Amino acid sequence: MSEIVAAPVARVGLGVVLVALGAMCYGILPVFLEILRDENVPSGVSLVVRYFGAVVPLGIWVLLRKPAWHGVVLSLAAGAGLGGGTIFLFEGYARLPASMTVLIFYTYPAFTLLIVRSVFGVAMEPRMIAAIALVIGAAALILSPGGGESVALWAILVTFGAPLGYGTYLSCLGRLPNTVDVGLRTFLLSWSALAVAVGYHLAAEDHFGLPVTGMGWVAMLYMAAVTGLIATGLVVIGTSMAGSSRAAVAGSAELVTVLLLGWLFLGEAVLSQQVFGAVVIFAAILFSLPRRKNASG
Repeated sequence: MSEIVAAPVARVGLGVVLVALGAMCYGILPVFLEILRDENVPSGVSLVVRYFGAVVPLGIWVLLRKPAWHGVVLSLAAGAGLGGGTIFLFEGYARLPASMTVLIFYTYPAFTLLIVRSVFGVAMEPRMIAAIALVIGAAALILSPGGGESVALWAILVTFGAPLGYGTYLSCLGRLPNTVDVGLRTFLLSWSALAVAVGYHLAAEDHFGLPVTGMGWVAMLYMAAVTGLIATGLVVIGTSMAGSSRAAVAGSAELVTVLLLGWLFLGEAVLSQQVFGAVVIFAAILFSLPRRKNASG
């Protein structure tokens, strides 16, 4: 029997929109990352700045509001998943063709579904399974990874740490009760992700580079303010409203943003299969929404 009524359906829809907006903010991130790489700023440093930029203002928020400290373990686990998943994604970029790496990453909705089922005991909705299958199929259409390049199996397996980490992030977020202060949730997960990023930088990188141009500092500000604070906050709030699996599907809007950037600003060709893939992603997001007609259960 369905428990969905009109107000919760509207709430779920709003949550999906918020997650999609946050994902679109992430979709612009590759442009700024490329700027920082050109200025010899290591990836780990970019991550440290991204999470530190959220920890400072959110720490002030927590000090002023003094919320009850609930959901600490789940928030820290979410942050570890976010930080670790991003690092595995960077490692994949270093070892695999970019299209293959991104395609592997976009299996994270399936990992999210499996984690919420196996760890938290949430039943798999057939509707969500279908929506996630649509997202993965759309990603394959958009990315069209070539099969002619020789890659090591171990590199592929390591890269699957990215969707596993991001699936952990969304799964834990979805299990946090709404009574946990949103600022505290975001602060704790950002702090945890920051600790992971600092560890990665110290272990894998040999220098702490900073931007040398104005555009480099703009890119750094975007990392900290937009992706570290605003986009993550949108995903945290949206996931609490939409649930982990729907948030995972909504997050695929990031890939559409990447496509639009390439078409509009980088002069990339508009391929019909990519357009179809983008349409399928939006169809999957809409399909994942609960239906009002189930309200009578």
